[in-house]
Amino acid sequence: MANLNEEELLRTPVEDEEILDENVCDIFLKNFERLSNKLLSQVTTIGITCDNELAKSMRTDDPRRETVVASVREQVALVREIAKATFAEICELSKPKVAERVFELLREGQIGSVSQLQEHMKKCAATTKMVEEACETLHCHDFEVSMRVKGLSAALNVERQTSDELWLQIIQKDLQIEQFRQEVEGLGQRKANSLMEQDIGNEAAQGKTSRISMPSHQQYYETMRREEFEPRRGTRQSSATEEPIEFSLGDHIRTMSLPEVQPFCGRPGECFKRFVSSFNMKYPREQWRDSNRVQLFQSFLRKNA
Repeated sequence: MANLNEEELLRTPVEDEEILDENVCDIFLKNFERLSNKLLSQVTTIGITCDNELAKSMRTDDPRRETVVASVREQVALVREIAKATFAEICELSKPKVAERVFELLREGQIGSVSQLQEHMKKCAATTKMVEEACETLHCHDFEVSMRVKGLSAALNVERQTSDELWLQIIQKDLQIEQFRQEVEGLGQRKANSLMEQDIGNEAAQGKTSRISMPSHQQYYETMRREEFEPRRGTRQSSATEEPIEFSLGDHIRTMSLPEVQPFCGRPGECFKRFVSSFNMKYPREQWRDSNRVQLFQSFLRKNA
């Protein structure tokens, strides 16, 4: 890295620059400590050099030599301590001026690099923006957001519970309606069966001959029709005026030649108006009593109609 020229340094990736910025302080402190120890070791050699020089001109037991050597050693020790204190102060001044609590917080957040710190700051900015938008939506201060959200959550739970209860009531009402519909349908069916059995019994009591086999409901319709015109064979009565109206065998044959009325079930594609027209054509008001026409009409209606 020390041999890189200016052009190569300009091409250095951003990640390498961040690593250099992080390590520059540690490298400086290590080099400064190494040079300080080297300088202090040189100070120690002053006393040794002084003793060697005095040994050339003075004897070992010379009091003056002992005094000079002791003074030099004392000064060397003093200078050494002063130098150590000075180096420590210089080293402290070279450190970044950051509060100790900052480093503690970084360690607690497991942030050990510039990239991690930048990522943490991005997340904080996004969180702050989200809180501001929530405050604007809820029309409250930032310290009230949590309380408002809890209130909305509780209200939502209440509304959901109310909705579930109403839905259960709707299901119960639907079941009741279906039960009532089945009961009404059963009553109508029993009434129709009773009338059919009564008419068949009356026909048997009068000694009428049996007719050609046909569907049961068609036999019932023909029985009622026979009761319409047999009391006055060859005549008929108007339902409005109750006056006798001439009725010929040709009219009877023409009516019986018409297509049978198909039951109306209320399915998609079925036309109720067409069903009514077919019924009126097959069973005209002039040839049938209104009570019998109503029974016939109801018998053609099916479950879903």
